[in-house]
Amino acid sequence: MSCSVQSVLAQVPRIAVSVNGVAIPHDAIAREVQHHPGRTPVHAWQQAARALVVRELLLQEARRQGLTAAPRTDGGGRREADEEALIRGLVEREVSVPEADADTCRRYYDRNCSRFRSRDIYEASHILIAARRDEPAAFGAAHACAERLLALLQEDPARFAELAALHSACASASSGGNLGQLAGGDTTPEFEQALLR
Repeated sequence: MSCSVQSVLAQVPRIAVSVNGVAIPHDAIAREVQHHPGRTPVHAWQQAARALVVRELLLQEARRQGLTAAPRTDGGGRREADEEALIRGLVEREVSVPEADADTCRRYYDRNCSRFRSRDIYEASHILIAARRDEPAAFGAAHACAERLLALLQEDPARFAELAALHSACASASSGGNLGQLAGGDTTPEFEQALLR
Protein backbone atom coordinates (compact mmCIF):
# COMPACT_ATOMS: atom_id res chain seq x y z
CA MET A 1 0.00 0.00 0.00
CA SER A 2 1.42 3.37 -0.98
CA CYS A 3 1.22 6.52 1.14
CA SER A 4 2.46 8.89 -1.54
CA VAL A 5 0.81 12.26 -2.03
CA GLN A 6 -0.20 11.24 -5.55
CA SER A 7 -1.93 8.04 -4.42
CA VAL A 8 -3.84 9.80 -1.64
CA LEU A 9 -4.82 12.76 -3.79
CA ALA A 10 -5.86 10.50 -6.66
CA GLN A 11 -8.77 9.43 -4.44
CA VAL A 12 -9.82 13.03 -3.73
CA PRO A 13 -11.96 14.81 -6.32
CA ARG A 14 -10.15 17.72 -7.93
CA ILE A 15 -11.45 21.10 -6.92
CA ALA A 16 -10.63 23.98 -9.24
CA VAL A 17 -8.64 26.71 -7.52
CA SER A 18 -8.87 30.21 -8.90
CA VAL A 19 -8.32 33.78 -7.76
CA ASN A 20 -10.51 36.46 -9.35
CA GLY A 21 -10.92 34.28 -12.42
CA VAL A 22 -7.23 33.28 -12.68
CA ALA A 23 -6.88 29.50 -12.38
CA ILE A 24 -4.12 28.00 -10.24
CA PRO A 25 -3.05 24.94 -12.28
CA HIS A 26 -3.18 21.54 -10.60
CA ASP A 27 0.43 20.82 -11.60
CA ALA A 28 1.60 24.12 -10.04
CA ILE A 29 0.09 23.01 -6.71
CA ALA A 30 1.74 19.60 -7.14
CA ARG A 31 5.14 21.30 -7.56
CA GLU A 32 4.53 23.62 -4.59
CA VAL A 33 3.45 20.87 -2.17
CA GLN A 34 7.08 19.87 -1.46
CA HIS A 35 7.55 23.18 0.39
CA HIS A 36 4.60 22.56 2.75
CA PRO A 37 5.03 19.56 5.02
CA GLY A 38 1.65 18.82 6.56
CA ARG A 39 0.04 16.43 9.00
CA THR A 40 -1.35 14.53 6.03
CA PRO A 41 -0.79 14.65 2.27
CA VAL A 42 -4.15 16.39 1.84
CA HIS A 43 -3.19 19.01 4.45
CA ALA A 44 0.11 19.64 2.63
CA TRP A 45 -1.83 20.02 -0.63
CA GLN A 46 -4.18 22.55 0.98
CA GLN A 47 -1.24 24.53 2.36
CA ALA A 48 0.43 24.58 -1.07
CA ALA A 49 -2.80 25.74 -2.73
CA ARG A 50 -3.23 28.47 -0.09
CA ALA A 51 0.34 29.70 -0.65
CA LEU A 52 -0.23 29.95 -4.41
CA VAL A 53 -3.54 31.77 -3.87
CA VAL A 54 -1.79 34.34 -1.66
CA ARG A 55 0.97 34.69 -4.26
CA GLU A 56 -1.59 35.29 -7.02
CA LEU A 57 -3.42 37.88 -4.88
CA LEU A 58 -0.14 39.75 -4.34
CA LEU A 59 0.65 39.66 -8.06
CA GLN A 60 -2.82 40.92 -8.96
CA GLU A 61 -2.52 43.80 -6.48
CA ALA A 62 0.94 44.74 -7.78
CA ARG A 63 -0.42 44.86 -11.33
CA ARG A 64 -3.53 46.78 -10.23
CA GLN A 65 -1.23 49.41 -8.72
CA GLY A 66 0.71 49.59 -11.98
CA LEU A 67 3.99 48.40 -10.51
CA THR A 68 6.66 47.18 -12.88
CA ALA A 69 9.17 44.48 -12.07
CA ALA A 70 12.66 45.65 -11.18
CA PRO A 71 14.52 42.37 -10.73
CA ARG A 72 17.66 42.37 -8.62
CA THR A 73 20.78 40.30 -9.16
CA ASP A 74 22.66 38.81 -6.24
CA GLY A 75 26.42 38.55 -5.76
CA GLY A 76 26.43 35.18 -7.54
CA GLY A 77 24.86 36.62 -10.68
CA ARG A 78 21.43 35.05 -10.07
CA ARG A 79 18.57 37.25 -11.29
CA GLU A 80 15.32 37.57 -9.41
CA ALA A 81 12.26 36.36 -11.34
CA ASP A 82 9.97 39.12 -12.61
CA GLU A 83 7.00 37.94 -10.53
CA GLU A 84 9.12 37.75 -7.37
CA ALA A 85 10.37 41.27 -8.08
CA LEU A 86 6.76 42.47 -8.43
CA ILE A 87 5.80 40.93 -5.08
CA ARG A 88 8.90 42.40 -3.42
CA GLY A 89 8.08 45.81 -4.88
CA LEU A 90 4.51 45.62 -3.56
CA VAL A 91 5.66 44.62 -0.08
CA GLU A 92 8.30 47.37 -0.01
CA ARG A 93 5.67 49.92 -1.05
CA GLU A 94 2.85 48.79 1.25
CA VAL A 95 4.60 47.54 4.38
CA SER A 96 6.32 50.01 6.62
CA VAL A 97 8.63 48.50 9.21
CA PRO A 98 9.02 50.80 12.20
CA GLU A 99 12.48 51.37 13.60
CA ALA A 100 12.58 50.56 17.29
CA ASP A 101 14.88 52.39 19.63
CA ALA A 102 16.64 50.72 22.56
CA ASP A 103 13.96 51.81 25.07
CA THR A 104 11.15 50.35 22.97
CA CYS A 105 13.04 47.07 22.58
CA ARG A 106 13.71 46.91 26.32
CA ARG A 107 10.03 47.59 27.10
CA TYR A 108 8.91 44.85 24.72
CA TYR A 109 11.40 42.40 26.17
CA ASP A 110 10.38 43.19 29.77
CA ARG A 111 6.71 42.62 28.91
CA ASN A 112 7.37 39.41 26.95
CA CYS A 113 10.46 37.90 28.55
CA SER A 114 8.92 34.42 28.70
CA ARG A 115 8.94 34.39 24.86
CA PHE A 116 12.72 34.86 24.87
CA ARG A 117 13.54 31.97 27.19
CA SER A 118 13.76 28.30 26.46
CA ARG A 119 13.17 25.56 29.01
CA ASP A 120 15.97 24.91 31.48
CA ILE A 121 18.60 22.64 29.96
CA TYR A 122 20.96 20.54 32.04
CA GLU A 123 24.18 18.79 31.12
CA ALA A 124 24.13 15.62 33.18
CA SER A 125 26.09 12.47 33.85
CA HIS A 126 25.09 9.58 36.08
CA ILE A 127 25.99 6.14 37.30
CA LEU A 128 22.99 3.83 37.20
CA ILE A 129 23.02 1.14 39.88
CA ALA A 130 19.98 -0.91 38.93
CA ALA A 131 17.98 -3.07 41.32
CA ARG A 132 14.32 -3.80 41.92
CA ARG A 133 12.85 -2.75 45.26
CA ASP A 134 10.88 -5.99 45.43
CA GLU A 135 14.15 -7.99 45.53
CA PRO A 136 15.51 -7.01 48.96
CA ALA A 137 18.90 -8.75 48.68
CA ALA A 138 19.69 -7.30 45.26
CA PHE A 139 18.38 -3.89 46.28
CA GLY A 140 20.52 -3.92 49.44
CA ALA A 141 23.63 -4.89 47.47
CA ALA A 142 22.93 -2.13 44.90
CA HIS A 143 22.41 0.42 47.66
CA ALA A 144 25.71 -0.58 49.30
CA CYS A 145 27.52 -0.32 45.94
CA ALA A 146 26.04 3.15 45.37
CA GLU A 147 27.19 4.26 48.83
CA ARG A 148 30.75 3.01 48.12
CA LEU A 149 30.84 4.82 44.78
CA LEU A 150 29.51 8.01 46.39
CA ALA A 151 32.27 7.86 49.03
CA LEU A 152 34.92 7.37 46.31
CA LEU A 153 33.55 10.32 44.31
CA GLN A 154 33.46 12.60 47.34
CA GLU A 155 37.18 11.87 47.78
CA ASP A 156 38.05 12.26 44.11
CA PRO A 157 35.31 13.68 41.80
CA ALA A 158 37.66 13.42 38.80
CA ARG A 159 37.09 9.62 38.82
CA PHE A 160 33.43 9.96 37.82
CA ALA A 161 33.83 8.88 34.18
CA GLU A 162 36.08 5.96 35.17
CA LEU A 163 33.63 4.71 37.82
CA ALA A 164 30.66 5.17 35.50
CA ALA A 165 32.40 3.08 32.84
CA LEU A 166 33.07 0.33 35.38
CA HIS A 167 29.81 0.26 37.34
CA SER A 168 26.91 1.94 35.50
CA ALA A 169 24.14 -0.30 34.18
CA CYS A 170 23.24 2.35 31.60
CA ALA A 171 24.37 2.56 27.97
CA SER A 172 25.89 5.93 28.92
CA ALA A 173 28.66 3.98 30.73
CA SER A 174 30.56 3.88 27.44
CA SER A 175 30.70 7.70 27.49
CA GLY A 176 31.64 8.05 31.15
CA GLY A 177 28.01 8.30 32.25
CA ASN A 178 27.34 11.41 30.14
CA LEU A 179 23.65 11.77 29.28
CA GLY A 180 24.13 14.93 27.23
CA GLN A 181 21.65 17.78 27.47
CA LEU A 182 18.34 17.22 29.22
CA ALA A 183 15.32 19.48 29.59
CA GLY A 184 12.47 19.39 32.04
CA GLY A 185 10.24 16.39 31.43
CA ASP A 186 12.97 14.35 29.70
CA THR A 187 13.58 12.17 32.77
CA THR A 188 11.72 10.79 35.78
CA PRO A 189 10.54 13.29 38.41
CA GLU A 190 13.05 11.90 40.94
CA PHE A 191 15.96 12.33 38.55
CA GLU A 192 14.78 15.82 37.65
CA GLN A 193 14.70 16.77 41.34
CA ALA A 194 18.32 15.62 41.62
CA LEU A 195 19.24 17.85 38.66
CA LEU A 196 17.86 20.87 40.52
CA ARG A 197 20.18 20.38 43.51
